[in-house]
Parts: sequence; structure tokens; C-alpha cells
Amino acid sequence: MAVNAARRRAWAGIEARHGALPGIRVADKMLHGVTCIRLDASVVTCHSEKEGAGPNFKGFGLHPLLAYCDNTAEPLAGMLRPGSAGSNTAADHLAVLDAAITALPPGFRRRLMVTCDGAGASHDLIARLDKLAARPGYQVTYSIGWELGKREREAITAVPAAAWQAAVDARGQVRERRADQACGNSGCAHRKCWVEEAHVTELTGLLREGPAGDQLAGWPGAMRVLARRERPHPGTQLTLFEAEDGWRYSLRVTNRPAATKGWLGQNAYLDAAHRVHARVAALASALEARAYAVTGRGTETRGALARAEDVLSQLDGDSLIPSAFGYNEASFRFHEGNAYTHLRDFKAAMRAQDRALELCPPDNYADWAMTRLDRAQCLIHAGDVTSGLEYANETVTTITAAQRQGIIALRGREIMKTLPESEKKRAAAELGVSVDESKLFYRIEGDELTHRASP
Repeated sequence: MAVNAARRRAWAGIEARHGALPGIRVADKMLHGVTCIRLDASVVTCHSEKEGAGPNFKGFGLHPLLAYCDNTAEPLAGMLRPGSAGSNTAADHLAVLDAAITALPPGFRRRLMVTCDGAGASHDLIARLDKLAARPGYQVTYSIGWELGKREREAITAVPAAAWQAAVDARGQVRERRADQACGNSGCAHRKCWVEEAHVTELTGLLREGPAGDQLAGWPGAMRVLARRERPHPGTQLTLFEAEDGWRYSLRVTNRPAATKGWLGQNAYLDAAHRVHARVAALASALEARAYAVTGRGTETRGALARAEDVLSQLDGDSLIPSAFGYNEASFRFHEGNAYTHLRDFKAAMRAQDRALELCPPDNYADWAMTRLDRAQCLIHAGDVTSGLEYANETVTTITAAQRQGIIALRGREIMKTLPESEKKRAAAELGVSVDESKLFYRIEGDELTHRASP
């Protein structure tokens, strides 16, 4: 496919310039040398009859399954599915997983990390991952959502209090809050003044060697079961089991050996490596919104943006820290502004762009430039062509020639193509330049934007 060929070329350029793909952010750590594929089923709400739409656990709509590369935050594969499709349908997961691996350049398939949220674990999926991991010269680790059933509830009940370890947040720090009866010094180090809000533990031993015998017979011996508990957000619906002690539980399984050394062998970081799935869900909805916006579907665009923002709002603030290849509020506002730009909702677009520019890390020239080019597009669509051209010119001439290559050059072309000839002539007359020179004040040569100063 042309997309895969383009990806091979782009990733080869990244590797040539930086030596490797970006690492995978795991809390305050970076995991390098591994390509991470994240599978996520995203419910798309529909407010009218659409092809394939049907009832689901969130109401009515579609239920596509998507795969993303966490290293570069780009989609790899997807499957359009009816709203009634299951969250852990093995055949669908296998098809999308195979397509995602195929989409990777061959050199980046040797060391893989695959994650799947929800109760995505099935015998077929785990068997496929084990088969991939067993190939000589290849390494595949996985973290797959696991159902909280009767045997798991009994195991959780049997976990000693001391076996629960504090979970870490996006900064690698213990997730905690001030106790209701804390002293007046908000910066104190009194243990009684702080309450841990999330913990992790392992259930493998209780499920394999507990009083009921091996309750994981038939599953791979290397598979481990991890549990997480956390104080729920306001309004979260708890099961009867969870309501008894007030904790919200989630489980996942992994084949990463318990003897793994360093931070990656700690349960808290195994949990953190899986929890970025909330980021994937937000990214999926944001990209969905942009796709709807390009086709002018305003209702669907706003619905997808609302879903993305809802996912982000459920994360604690520390999970939204800036990350070059993560997904945080800065990234969301960029996607939001782009979607509203295509819908020509200029007020909403500029509000999102202002926030995106405010949050954009100083070294992230790409998001900064792309957001400003969206602002230039808004100005042009709103009829202020001259200001839009000047704003675009200021943007592309602030960054270096090398930085102007690739996607920024393509965005410049898109803006230029939207200018009617009459507007080009009017802008040229106002600025005292020729029509050729008024084309966003730069020439496009290959993949590079080269500034041409006006007289």
C-alpha cells in the first residue's frame, strides 16, 4: 500500500536523523528500542440511522476497532464494525493485529509490545501473541485487559493488605491526595496526612496455586494476572463487589517475566505501561473528529470531540503533562482547532488554537507551526486573506528550512489551493507584489517551503 510505503520512507528518515524511533513513555520513564501497537475499540455514537449502526452498551452507533503505534502516535490499521460488535471478538482483534504488524516497516517488527484495553483477552489472541513471541530472533510482550469474574473477585478478597503496592502517576510519583483530617501544613510529610488513591498487585499465585487449584489451566504458563484498584471519579458506576469496599478494580494479563530487572519489572510500571490506553481512546476520538470535519459532518465532529475531551477529563491532572509523543490537552486542542477550522467555525477554532499554543512545549515546532497555519486558514476563510497570508508567512519563516519540510509544506500547499484566484489578485494588489509572489509569500520547491520576501 502507498501509506505503508510512505511510512517506511518517513521512519527511515527518523532513524537516519535521530538514530531510532521515539521511545514509549511509561510514567516518568522512556522505553526505547520497542515498537508499541495499541489496540482499542471505540464506540461511535450515532443520532440517526447509519449503515452498520446498532445498539451497544453506550446506546446506539458503531463500534470500530483501531490499532495505533504509540511511538509515533499514528494509526496503523482499523476495522469498521457494527455497533453490536463485541469488545473482545477474537477474530476482529486478530485481523487488526495482523494488519497493524504488516503496516510496520519490516525492521521495526522484531521487538514488539502489544496492548489491548477492556476485557480483550481471549485464548485465540493470547495464542497468536505467544506464537509471534516464540519466533527465533523476535521479542513480543503484551498487556491485555482481563475480565473481573468470580475467581478474580475471590482472589482479590484474599490479597493481604500489605501486598497492595502504591501505583504511580504520569510523573512516576505515588498517586495520593491530602487526607480529610490532614494538618494545616499542605506540604507536610506526615504519613497520616496523605491517602494513597491507587494500588497494584499480582493475582497469579492465588489463581494458580490457591485453595481452588490451578484456575488458569489452559492459559500459557508464562501469563501473569495483575490487578489495579483506585478510588473512583465522581459519578463512576461500581459493581456490587466494588461498592462493598469503595475501590474500582481493573485487571490485565502480561507475559513479561516476573524476574525482569529494573523499573520495567515493577508492577507499578507494568500498570502505567497499560494505562496509557486512555490516551489512545482520546486520540482515536480526536482523529475521528478531524475525519468527520473534513467531510463537513458537524454533528458527528462535535460528538467525537466531546468523547475525546471526556476521556481526558477522567485522567488526573498529572496524566496531562506535556509529552512530545503522548496525548495531552495540548495535543487535543490542536486536533480540536483543526476540526473546527475545517468546519469553518472560526470562533471555536481560534479558542482551541489559543489554548493549544499556550500549552505547546517550546521545542515542539511542528505542533506550533501546524496550529498557526490552521489559524491562517481560519483568517482566510473568514475573508481576511491578507492577514491570513501574513500570519502564514510569519509562521514558516520563523522555523528553519529543514523544519519546514514534510507535513508543514503539505499544509502550506493545502492553504494555497483554497485561495480563489480573485482573492490572490486582491491580496497581491493590497500588498504591492505580483500574484505569484503573493502565494503565501513563499515558493514550494519539492518538500521544502522557501521564503520569498515581498518588495
